[in-house]
Amino acid sequence: MGDGDQCGSVFLDHAFVRWVQTIVGEREYENIKPKAKRRMLQQFEAGVKRCFTGDDKVYSVELPGVEDNRDCGIDDDTISLKP
Repeated sequence: MGDGDQCGSVFLDHAFVRWVQTIVGEREYENIKPKAKRRMLQQFEAGVKRCFTGDDKVYSVELPGVEDNRDCGIDDDTISLKP
């Protein structure tokens, strides 16, 4: 049986996905290919969640297949994550 070390991490993943759905819209999010969603979440887990130190650094993950919206940080198939 596990010790629960990863439990809080899963909640961050779910919150990230809900945030992306809110930013791009539910309908557009549903149109993103499953492979692209998996890659986006992998990039979040490895490149944002594990590296975040509370600084003001801007992180980004690929989000192919969504319309650009610079006001929301989406530009050229990439979404920027600002603290």
